[in-house]
Amino acid sequence: MSVNETHFTMVVFQRHLKTILGGKNSRRGVIVKIADGVSLRLERSEQCSRDRGEIGGGKVPPPEVVEFALFLAKNVALPLVLGIVSSWIYDKIKRNMALSVTINGVTVSGSIEQIKEILEEELRERSLKPQSTKPEKEKIKRKSDAHARHP
Repeated sequence: MSVNETHFTMVVFQRHLKTILGGKNSRRGVIVKIADGVSLRLERSEQCSRDRGEIGGGKVPPPEVVEFALFLAKNVALPLVLGIVSSWIYDKIKRNMALSVTINGVTVSGSIEQIKEILEEELRERSLKPQSTKPEKEKIKRKSDAHARHP
């Protein structure tokens, strides 16, 4: 199956991460299905510096920076998927599970429309990037080798 992929990061407290992951443990590679043809994979999770953990007099552990890979099957309708994923991310912000969300270097302010726009731009950029030309180069090399052997 052909898939579109993009990445985004969230800053979350550890106590919310399991909820965000649908009850699964926070280990690298965990996959969370958001909808048919739409899933997230936990790429990395690292604790922020202690400075950010001084909330509540230092009794609260510092938040974690969590990077997700978002996978969209090619056969899903992009407008529908953007709505689902944007709502999912917005819900995490609204319920204070995510302290911040960054998509393509842009920190989301919390608007569903802004999240949709950033995701759509990122996915369109990725789908327009040229694919590797290595197989094409190999074909050309093989043809030139064949001509060299059979003048």
